[in-house]
Amino acid sequence: MRGFGLCIGFSGWELNAFYSRLSRDANVQEEENGNPLEVSSLQQSGYHRTTSEISDRNAITMINWGSYIRHSGKWFRTGISFLSTSLSADYQKPYKPCNQFHWRGKNLIHAGVDWLIQPLNNVVVSGEYTLMDMKKWAFSNNVAVFYSNVEMAFHYHQFSRGFDHLLNAPYRISSGGSEWAIFAGILIHLRAYWTLGAQVDLARHPWLRYSIDGPTESMRLKINLQHQLGTDADIKTTFRYISNKKNNQTGREYIRTLTDKDSWRATVINTIKISNGLRLKNRMDYNLISLSNNNNLTSKVTGSSFSQDIIFRPENIQLQATFRWMIFDTDQYESRIYQYEYDVLYAFSVPAYFGTGIRCYLVIKIPAGDRLDFWFKASANKYSRRLIENENYDAGKKNIFEVKLQARIRL
Repeated sequence: MRGFGLCIGFSGWELNAFYSRLSRDANVQEEENGNPLEVSSLQQSGYHRTTSEISDRNAITMINWGSYIRHSGKWFRTGISFLSTSLSADYQKPYKPCNQFHWRGKNLIHAGVDWLIQPLNNVVVSGEYTLMDMKKWAFSNNVAVFYSNVEMAFHYHQFSRGFDHLLNAPYRISSGGSEWAIFAGILIHLRAYWTLGAQVDLARHPWLRYSIDGPTESMRLKINLQHQLGTDADIKTTFRYISNKKNNQTGREYIRTLTDKDSWRATVINTIKISNGLRLKNRMDYNLISLSNNNNLTSKVTGSSFSQDIIFRPENIQLQATFRWMIFDTDQYESRIYQYEYDVLYAFSVPAYFGTGIRCYLVIKIPAGDRLDFWFKASANKYSRRLIENENYDAGKKNIFEVKLQARIRL
């Protein structure tokens, strides 16, 4: 059973209520007579390819129910939300220092209020405050300003120690734990066909995080410059700077210290429209990573890549195809390059490239009637120097091939 939802509106008021009961994939840690008693994580990929993924399929039952009441006026909007989540097995994250304050148990309750105020036509103020189990809390405040050819946004949020969530992912710098952060962004429409954007965020993390064994502060800066070359081409240049901390791998294992990590990343993307159904897209990336240890010694590693996409999307037929050829070269795993890939239906792919090699892939969607569609993806990596993740030695195996086939039947 999936569930049901109800929506009722009258005179500026709106009531939404829902109930759902469904099976979820989960990593089972303990069971009794075939019934899971404890799980360590919820699997959301939807894949059932390996033995472990198959054993996690529909392992537990999740029940969600809740409501949302909203009132809208001429220049404001406010709402109250409630969500109750129940699991058929205990949710217990691995007992590691970074997981010390994460939620554990079977039942989880979130209740919150949100608001939006528009005092002026070009100013919007909004925010949200949420309680978890009436003990942990999180809040965010936002301001957006629009004036002529300039758009500005400001955001501040704070998560208390132990505030957690199972399915939704609120905007935050880290994946979990306590955090406060401030964000500012601006978008300027310059002369015709030119756009300049910039954003910066500062964050403080009072507790440990994955692979960072200590309280830290971080900063991220991003600058975009986009030029529209008529209606058939555009070029976009992006510069990113990230200042953070990471564990010092050269120290003693039982005395973890932190080291500075500064990352500079530059990306140039050029898109050309050949016809209504054919586009060419090439991308260049360059990474420079600076690592400092406790002896004030700094090491720098680099990474670069170039890719060419051919995207075929004809208007008169449903056949679609995407081809990519890519070459990459990185000194170490630290200077790896991430790049989004087209994939089969409902699959999301942003792989990391490291080492030295070439990658090619082809994705095709083939319609077979009104109710049947096929997706096919074939990819190949050819390495001249292949590295192991988190290691910096040659792995030996030079060629990797992967094939995916997917079918969808509309009932």
